[in-house]
Amino acid sequence: MFIAKEIKKQKKISLFKNVPVLAFVMLISVFSAQCRVSGYLSFVNVLIASLSGIWGVFSFVASAVTYIFTDSLKEGFVQLGGMTILLGVRLVSNRKENRIFEGLITAFSLIICTLVSSAVERTSSQLFVYRMVSSVLCGCVVYFSFGIKKRLVNDGKISLYGIDGIVVSLIYMLLITTLCNAQLYTMNVGRMLGVFATFLFAKKYRISGGGICGALTCFATLLCSPSLAYNTLVLSTAGIIGGLVAVMGKIPMIAGFVMTSVFGLVVGGINDDTFMIMTDIAVATVLFVVLPQNSEEALLSVFSRRKIKSDKASKVVSDRVNFASMAMSDVKDRISSISKELDKHDKNYNDNSKQLRELLCEQLSATKCLLDDISRDTKDFEKFDSELTEKARIIFGKYNIPAEGICVYNDANDNLYVEAYKQGKLTCDVMKLTVDLSMALEVELSMPNTVYLNGITKMTFSKASLYKIISGAKQIASSDKDFCGDTLDRVWITSSKYMIILSDGMGTGKRAKLDSSFAVDLITRFTACGISPITALKFINSILRVKGWDESFATADIALFDTCGGYVKFVKSGAHASYIARDGSLIKVESKAFPLGILPCVSPSENEYKIFDGDMVIVASDGVNEKAIRKALNEIRKNELKPNQIAELICGYVKEYSTDVKTDDISVCVSLVSEA
Repeated sequence: MFIAKEIKKQKKISLFKNVPVLAFVMLISVFSAQCRVSGYLSFVNVLIASLSGIWGVFSFVASAVTYIFTDSLKEGFVQLGGMTILLGVRLVSNRKENRIFEGLITAFSLIICTLVSSAVERTSSQLFVYRMVSSVLCGCVVYFSFGIKKRLVNDGKISLYGIDGIVVSLIYMLLITTLCNAQLYTMNVGRMLGVFATFLFAKKYRISGGGICGALTCFATLLCSPSLAYNTLVLSTAGIIGGLVAVMGKIPMIAGFVMTSVFGLVVGGINDDTFMIMTDIAVATVLFVVLPQNSEEALLSVFSRRKIKSDKASKVVSDRVNFASMAMSDVKDRISSISKELDKHDKNYNDNSKQLRELLCEQLSATKCLLDDISRDTKDFEKFDSELTEKARIIFGKYNIPAEGICVYNDANDNLYVEAYKQGKLTCDVMKLTVDLSMALEVELSMPNTVYLNGITKMTFSKASLYKIISGAKQIASSDKDFCGDTLDRVWITSSKYMIILSDGMGTGKRAKLDSSFAVDLITRFTACGISPITALKFINSILRVKGWDESFATADIALFDTCGGYVKFVKSGAHASYIARDGSLIKVESKAFPLGILPCVSPSENEYKIFDGDMVIVASDGVNEKAIRKALNEIRKNELKPNQIAELICGYVKEYSTDVKTDDISVCVSLVSEA
């Protein structure tokens, strides 16, 4: 009766839609009701009932049925009694979710049942202490779990920092302890999943992740069965070793973990559990090896090592900028519709007015993209870390850099960034500043990228890069007496983002050089200020169309490297193909977009590729053919050459294979990727 009334009150809940949830709650309740911690019945099913909300009724039923069939109903009195009081109070009070109330009622209901059980039946002091400690622990876990749930909904992350990290560790230990009761042939399910989790966290968090996860697995196994814990102790050391070599890659990390485990087990002495734990390690290793990279990232994407503080002000700013962007788009659409109406009704109206309206629409479109960039960047400050920012401000203060313009935040890929602004040029010891800042923030930072503009210096520090880029270039004019119409520039936008820009002005000589250098200079200035390459090209397209020169056209070819994330993005507008040479093969990156300055609306192409150690990225102008590049690659395999030498070699083969009467300008930039 009570169950039916409670379900009816939840108008938005459909029993049919929540059948999977119901089945899951009942299944884990049945399993946890059979589990034991140090020989005593586990309290995990009470946690499940408390955290399940309305579905806690089904957890109670599943636990009661399990106790009856396993002949442990009398022993499970405290758990069933606690769930009865908990659910009864919840039904009567009809409260909204309140973590203080839920935590207190969970703890008090279990404590009351423990005292009643001890008064009615004589129990050992050890069992009484176990029940009292478990009661308090259940209340604390429920209280903090509701807090974590709220932050997960708001921020999309679970923090592994501070109190949240302790609660996550407790939940992890309870999960492993519960699953350690499950035996599948010669494999212990809990211990196998513990090894798998140690692999995951060792890869992402290195020594700290592997060591802590291994130690928690050992303790969780000890709570379940001391006999299982003897061999499991080796996992904490194996986790540390695995995390230590994780920087070398996935396979070395696995090898380090497995070798340490086997060595420790052999030295510790062969026993009945030795081959069982080896089976657990083997199964976990296979699962980790076959796990796709995207699935691995998805499993860990919910966790953050930093204390998460959502900056509501930054969200408001981002939403306002986004709204302004939409308003700009609406104005552009209205002007376009007016122009179309004028076209229909007045065929003789001023062509200059029509062209001006088109240019205005183009400028509004580019401005909309600019506002979108600002909105997207502002959202990054939702991951602003106030505690690390305070630490950074103390360090900058020692170097007489004002604290007002300093912040520490994580980007969309959870990479740590430090931004600082200073009046005037930077005069301090930058290397010493970087070292001190790295020690204060407990993360290895790269040397900062600095930009000086109008009396203000902007410094951007980022986490030490996974890769380093070494590049070399060669340019040859079509005629010895002429200017090279191509312009090539290489610049570090931040300490982890490296950009190559190549522009080919229409034609050859001085005029082509003016157009291409103009385009490259603007691209560099725009991107250095945080504007995306796509938005920068849209602005430059509009500028070239109103520059006042006849046929003011230029191509744009951008290769943007992210040395932390490990990828390269190609942005092209009318540009020649680029190439990625990898393991003897050649990946061709092409574009069908028009050059800048021709059409009112430009649509640059975007292609993103993962980069690996040993990759060679070649950006070239249209005077370079693929045959020359392939010939140069064959030569490179025989001799180890530097990027400048490779660029010169390619240019030499281009001239050799050129059959045109009128040669074009030749520009080649070669970038070698290697692990940092």
